Amino acid sequence: REAAPARPRTEADEVPLTDMPSRPPREDIPLVDEPVPPPKVEAKDDVPLVEPPVETPEEAIDEIAAEIAEIVSDHSMWVQTGGRQGQRASFNGADLAGRDFSGRDLASASFRDADLQDADFDSANLNSADLRGANLSSARLSNADLSQARLRRAVLKAANLSGANLKDADFAGADCTNADFSGADITRANFLGTNLAGADLRGEELTQNQLGKAIADATTKLPGGLRLPISDD
Repeated sequence: REAAPARPRTEADEVPLTDMPSRPPREDIPLVDEPVPPPKVEAKDDVPLVEPPVETPEEAIDEIAAEIAEIVSDHSMWVQTGGRQGQRASFNGADLAGRDFSGRDLASASFRDADLQDADFDSANLNSADLRGANLSSARLSNADLSQARLRRAVLKAANLSGANLKDADFAGADCTNADFSGADITRANFLGTNLAGADLRGEELTQNQLGKAIADATTKLPGGLRLPISDD
């Protein structure tokens, strides 16, 4: 059989290229996935930064008090065991103003050049303690044991030493202005060059030789029969 002749093309069969439906262009797709950067977070003014906790003054004071208590406890052990256990307390140059040491066993402890203003040592054991150069202004030392204590060049302005045991204590060069020694045992205590202006020394067993070159003023109170040169200052 002969093939049927082809139908001639008409204008209706011609579709111009411009009328062909178009496809949106495709973006290039990488063959390997690229790392995705983390999202950017903008800082907000209303979100506060997280700050580390700040130690309050009360917490700091509690920590210091705990540290002092530990040192005193170790010292007490040192005294009781004759140095075999514990450790001798050393508060040299420390700020201990207003601290409470009442009734504590501080025999042979060292407080050289420490600030002990207004500290409470009532009935404390300070036998042979080293208090040279310490500031004990207005300190309470009533009924304390300060026998053989070293207090050279210490400041004891207005300190209360009434009823204290001051046997063989060394106050040479100390400033005891307005200090109260009433009723204290000051047997063999050394007051060489001590400023006793306004002090009350009406204690027991005080002799003229003990006073040495001490300084006094018109308000210094001494046992009957004792005299001191009056300072012109």
